[in-house]
Amino acid sequence: MATRKRIVPAAATDFQQMSANHNIGPGKTAAMVEEEFGLHLSRRQVAQMQQMAKLADDLSSTDELEEYKHLDSDTDRVLAYLKKKGATYCALYHGVCSSSAELVPQTQKKTKTDVGACDVADSGQLIWTERMEYIGNQGCVQCEVLPEEEVFAGDLYKYASERRRAVLARDEQQVLISLVWAMPVGRRCLQAFPELLFSDATHKTNQENRPLITFGVKDAEGRVQVVIRAWAPNERAWMFRWLFQTAVPAIIGKTTCERIRLVITDGDSQELTQLDDAISSVFTKCVRRRCGWHIIHQGWKQHVGSLGRSEEAKEIAKRIRSWLYSFMKSIESLDEYQASKALLLSYVNSDEVVKVIGGDNPNNIVTFLRSHVFVHEQHFARSSHNSSLFMGLCFDT
Repeated sequence: MATRKRIVPAAATDFQQMSANHNIGPGKTAAMVEEEFGLHLSRRQVAQMQQMAKLADDLSSTDELEEYKHLDSDTDRVLAYLKKKGATYCALYHGVCSSSAELVPQTQKKTKTDVGACDVADSGQLIWTERMEYIGNQGCVQCEVLPEEEVFAGDLYKYASERRRAVLARDEQQVLISLVWAMPVGRRCLQAFPELLFSDATHKTNQENRPLITFGVKDAEGRVQVVIRAWAPNERAWMFRWLFQTAVPAIIGKTTCERIRLVITDGDSQELTQLDDAISSVFTKCVRRRCGWHIIHQGWKQHVGSLGRSEEAKEIAKRIRSWLYSFMKSIESLDEYQASKALLLSYVNSDEVVKVIGGDNPNNIVTFLRSHVFVHEQHFARSSHNSSLFMGLCFDT
């Protein structure tokens, strides 16, 4: 997945936690981090890290430790914390499903599907999902074994078995593979503003260096609010399949899934394929769009890079990227788009530009435009029957 992979220094992480404790906004914190440590983080990244810092601070407080210290593992402590906060979660396990009864209060409902052929290997070790949801104020835990075709279609079972051996888990123990959760305020926000959903993954947010996948919506003030978080073991096809077709629908419900109209993703091929499959069966009234920031900003960094150190070269790079964003934000007709596209290619090859950036840079820019930007034009500029332009929301703010 084309995500922002950064190794954040411990001092910068501590600084962000301090700013969160003193209620310093993410925008100001991002500016202070860049000034102090020379590390550029987006406002959204800082907001996410501040939220996780507050969660870690809650778990490390004296009262919290006293309440959870009798539990055997970090997994048990995290799940106990989520239950206390009224969170809805979906956890993917490898282990003996029946032994999970000790985690389920006797007043709660527990169901299990037919085991089928999934217990052929590893002496009954299954791949199964535990889901916590709330009906009123009453928590309800449901356990379901994943269908055989879903377990063995990819390398999910192989990964789970290797993971079990790596952590030296006993036969009677369950091994957590992935955890997806939504706090009550996040669910309410999603139910209020379900039309637009952002999906993003950030690396280097936890000790095991697993990707943290987040889903966000825009509230009434146009601000992005993270509503669902997922600790993912990797970014393989089976992970996204389970995430989109099992975990997220279980957390937000069928009705909310059908109210989602647009999902914006960053562009990992595995994610896009599995999301397309989920759109055909789960998010049936939704369309998918690529995030313009990943297409333009990240794509430029990967395929073009610096055009030179002079101010003129930097200004040319800025002008071309702004030109590309205009395709997604301000173009009003198909004719205007085609004219603007032709003028952009002419500008890149103009004597004015070639004189400043020289070398292979103009060719690299044209190759980038044709191979990595214009191939997505049907998603941000498409003519409808009345000849007006349909503007897909393909940009990230």
